[in-house]
Amino acid sequence: MKRNPLALAIAILPFVGFLISPPPNYGKNTPDRIVVETPTKQVQKAPLSDSDRAQELIQELRQCLINALSNQQQPSLEELQGASMECTMQVIMLNPDGSINPDADELMKLLLTTAGVSMPTTSSRGQGSVKLERVPNSRLFSIPVTVGDRQRSFLFDTGASNSILD
Repeated sequence: MKRNPLALAIAILPFVGFLISPPPNYGKNTPDRIVVETPTKQVQKAPLSDSDRAQELIQELRQCLINALSNQQQPSLEELQGASMECTMQVIMLNPDGSINPDADELMKLLLTTAGVSMPTTSSRGQGSVKLERVPNSRLFSIPVTVGDRQRSFLFDTGASNSILD
């Protein structure tokens, strides 16, 4: 009977992996506890080019959006925006364990650049002074600002992740 060499190679791959993997370490065993440690090898990928990384990022975001909106016939604008924000947090901003991804700024810039969004540049430098106004019955301060032709109060909070215009 003639055998296909490719089929044979695929069939023995799991055994080859077993044979070349490092042996488990049974050194920390006690009568009431069995510990099996298998040394792991870190597989290092070749670094991706910005173009390849951007395509990978877009693909991850696309798949996340498909998964998030899979049960929606025609999602509303609010549902699309919510899913988009959630996927951006999941794919770009956070690691799988929920910690902040140290590359988040770089990934966001890469995504925006790939999408053709130009980032604003700093147009001035200097110093200024602004009169802080205390918000009644609180420990907060606001700063008077003009948005368009309307006078508003900007809530000044150095610990906030977002700012509020009243």
